[in-house]
Amino acid sequence: MRFTVNHSQLTPALSVLARIVPSRSVRPILSSILIQARDGHLTLAATDLETAVVTTVPALVNEEGRAAIPSRYLSDLVKRIPAGNLTWASDSTASGISVTWEHSEFSLHGYDPEEYPPIPHFPPQADRVLPQRVLRHAFAHTVFAAAQGESARALLTGVEVLFSGENLFALATDGFQVAAYATDPSITRPRDSAIVIPASVLQELSRTLNETDDPCDIAQQGNQILFRAGSTHLVSRLLEGKYFAVLDLIPKDFPTVTHIARDMLFSACERVSLVSDAEPPHPITMTVEGDHLELSAHSPEVGSAKENIGCRTMGPSIRIGFNGRQLIEGLRRFAGLELKIDLSGPTTLARFVDPADGRLQFMQMPLQMPV
Repeated sequence: MRFTVNHSQLTPALSVLARIVPSRSVRPILSSILIQARDGHLTLAATDLETAVVTTVPALVNEEGRAAIPSRYLSDLVKRIPAGNLTWASDSTASGISVTWEHSEFSLHGYDPEEYPPIPHFPPQADRVLPQRVLRHAFAHTVFAAAQGESARALLTGVEVLFSGENLFALATDGFQVAAYATDPSITRPRDSAIVIPASVLQELSRTLNETDDPCDIAQQGNQILFRAGSTHLVSRLLEGKYFAVLDLIPKDFPTVTHIARDMLFSACERVSLVSDAEPPHPITMTVEGDHLELSAHSPEVGSAKENIGCRTMGPSIRIGFNGRQLIEGLRRFAGLELKIDLSGPTTLARFVDPADGRLQFMQMPLQMPV
């Protein structure tokens, strides 16, 4: 194998793949990136057996071939090479590759590329095509609410997604907070048509997508979902099962409804969280009464905080506690001038929405308040 590729095109491709390569694996070859040179381009692939990413970059291919090179050394080496064209070559009798530039040459050992797991190809025909910005917004507004960590219930580490024509509905929850995003708020949600995609995969996909109407092709093959955006395609296994009917937990009526400036509420929460985020964490208390909303927190280790913000409220006064970190992450997803907060009681979901844009709903289960 022998090819020449430009440093500026190879570097970002390797950065994407390096995030997929597992840090630990019982199969050492999974720590490598598969390189294939043919037909005037370079195909690069990485997988952890659950997720795979494939991307292509243009290259001058003098001799076709394949190599599997450890990602860590390959990526670190390319970062340290000056900009310009790089010539790569490998001997068909050895597992490794060499790179030359200017008056320098570097060799890396590798694995037998024939041992690399097969990477699914994107099918000739996509099931649907959506603008990249639509997918990026939907997933950026929901993945943060998915469960994290090995102890989490596996299904809740994913995002439930329903595709409906040119629209989609995405839902994520860790059991304490809920984020639901609908490109069209009137979308109905037949649960038997929904799929659950790992949140970590959608986070990676969001990094690949851009803020344009450029197309993203989507296809489903059995228990796998495939996305293709430009020269990169991502493949992931779906999580087995269906979400529980989390939206059925939303109260039918909210006795207390308040309207408040989003930026003022967000800034106040960030300041009060300096106290509430102490170890162990303490709740942020929200007291809504008449034309003002009070945020407060107290920590024996740090001190106390209290902020008052003007608002418009309909309904009785209410005092309720929230996980400060989750509240801030939820509020961060809103970009409008105003928020509507629907409150029902200290033991039921509170709902945050932008009254001018109903696509996103963020809901949080209150914390038990100290007596």
